Amino acid sequence: MYTMYSQPRTGLQSKFEMFRENIELTQTQKEKIISSHTHLRQRNLQPLFYVKESFLTGSYKRNTMIRPPSDVDAFVVINKSTYETTPNAILAQLKRDLNGCYPNSIIRQDKPCVTLDFNHCKIELTPAILAGYYPEQRYYIPKQGTNEWMLTDDPKRAETRLSQANSRLNGKLTPLIKMIKHAKQINNIKDVKSYQIEDLAIQNIRTMSSYRDGVQQMFRALGWTINNMSQFQLEQLSDFAFAELCRSSIFGNEFPA
Repeated sequence: MYTMYSQPRTGLQSKFEMFRENIELTQTQKEKIISSHTHLRQRNLQPLFYVKESFLTGSYKRNTMIRPPSDVDAFVVINKSTYETTPNAILAQLKRDLNGCYPNSIIRQDKPCVTLDFNHCKIELTPAILAGYYPEQRYYIPKQGTNEWMLTDDPKRAETRLSQANSRLNGKLTPLIKMIKHAKQINNIKDVKSYQIEDLAIQNIRTMSSYRDGVQQMFRALGWTINNMSQFQLEQLSDFAFAELCRSSIFGNEFPA
């Protein structure tokens, strides 16, 4: 199979490697997040009588989070059925119980979750009830804007899909996703969610000869244009011109000059 490893490392490819490092969470950021979510889950959530277990989800768990750290998501699996409690009741109880554990942190009921606002990150806790009678494991979680439960897929399935796709591309798909998320952030693009970028990457990137090739494929899948250039014009640029465009219009100053 033809992979990017069969190509010589060009100047542009080296710039992409440096860019990848520039947007990764730092070791200090990683250590602070690990300390916070481990203490929260093991010391403060697990002892609660109504909590069965908790597990991480979202971009942090899937290793697609970029700096600065954003929300760290977790499911808090509840030892009750949907007939025994409501989302608002569980959210209020969870918030009340955690207030005593973190008197110096801001804790609020936000969206269909409870959010703990630490200085270095936010941790979003989503109550979940296992829908065990389904053939494939699913969960009930609070439905946005209501006091009702809604079914959702087990987030571990999304992790598995991404992990398999990333392995197929020799570990280069998750760095590409991070790059596209950074472009979204830098250009203040609101019409696509981060998880949708991940889904599109899994669906559309089957082979990737270089990070430039991956970026071009993702722009095609997302329908993004740069400086009113057509996809054909973008792909015809020299590596030097493409690198300049990356810094000036796509990724900003985190992309090496």
